[in-house]
Amino acid sequence: MTAEPLEELVIASLHRGIQARMAVGEQLAPGIALAAERIANSFLGGGQLLIAGIGAGRLPAALLHQGVALGFDFPRPALPSILLEDGGATSGEENPLAARIRALGRAQDCLALIVPQEMADPAAGVALRAAHSRDLPCILLGGATGDQLPRELATPDIELSAGTEHLSLALDVQFSAIFALCALIERHLFGGSAT
Repeated sequence: MTAEPLEELVIASLHRGIQARMAVGEQLAPGIALAAERIANSFLGGGQLLIAGIGAGRLPAALLHQGVALGFDFPRPALPSILLEDGGATSGEENPLAARIRALGRAQDCLALIVPQEMADPAAGVALRAAHSRDLPCILLGGATGDQLPRELATPDIELSAGTEHLSLALDVQFSAIFALCALIERHLFGGSAT
């Protein structure tokens, strides 16, 4: 195989990512702005951001934790965020992630749950129910809009759907959403440009 067709595959893959972000960008913008405001208000009220990623959501969860805790573009004070391990595929009260949310979560906190692809694992729904039991507002970064998980959201919760069932494209959209979210949180708290 020659290098030229491989380069074309790379370019096609990058274009699919751009198209996926463009397809949902305008729909995500109001939710991202609302989520940034909610998280910033949580920090201003003495709260913290609990962050959990399930399955392939672990990587974007770590990125969100880095961006919120320490920032990306300029030096600033650290913000209170906790990256929670998902704890494996157990359901019910014994679910380690749900137990951590119940132990650490307070009403002034917020939970960011990242699940880029619907799974048979009930951990995400159990985590949402645990957050609701502690009166934590939730921000769900999900995959496709037809997933079952958004049905578990309550009134103050925010859904940021990647709008695709393809895992790689969902992660691409979520990474971009996380960068925008972090920039807007910094703008709320520290002023300046959110670019």
